Amino acid sequence: MALRAYEDGGMSGLCAEGRWALALDALGAADLRPVIRRALAPERGEGALVSARMILRPLLPEDASAIQRLAGDREVAANAAGIPHPFEDGMAEAWIASLDARSHVFALGHSESGEFMGVAGLVKADEERPRTAELSYWLGRAYWGQGFGTEAAQALVRYGFETLGLESLHANCFTRNPGSRRVLEKAGFRHAGHQARALRHLGQDEDLEHFIQERRDFRNE
Repeated sequence: MALRAYEDGGMSGLCAEGRWALALDALGAADLRPVIRRALAPERGEGALVSARMILRPLLPEDASAIQRLAGDREVAANAAGIPHPFEDGMAEAWIASLDARSHVFALGHSESGEFMGVAGLVKADEERPRTAELSYWLGRAYWGQGFGTEAAQALVRYGFETLGLESLHANCFTRNPGSRRVLEKAGFRHAGHQARALRHLGQDEDLEHFIQERRDFRNE
């Protein structure tokens, strides 16, 4: 990992010949962001995904406290169907432990600071629909409105089609949440239907908007 990071920074071969002054000049001029990203991305399991401003890395048990802190915000829970409120002790640990081979779920970390920002992932459908998955994500409130949700969704779309070899992706959002709808549309999803009173969440009935993206429509720009 260190060697690849070193090479990504554009410094390969300089020190091997003893040219230390040249190496120091190169270090000062090098773009070290790839090096930092390599260091922040753990090489385990299915690995990490890298986007412009984020590292999407496999979840770790020690992420539980950050998940509870951010998802425990009622405003965050109100906009994510899978988050309970109150978010009690032990819930995050139990959820992480429950993730199985169908779940490709990532922690969202800032690529420069490493700050934990939220969670996003793909969950494959059952054996009757083996080539499709559902995309979902949530961000801590401090990170709303800055394009991080779109960035995470786009990274997962690429991962789903290019790495997992899926044929289609599905996603849902609350009808009252136009921000999430824009995220999905920017990530290439098209509207597939409206469902009134689809579920009850935090004491109220919620309408859902359904979205789909198929491999044939995917364009990796």
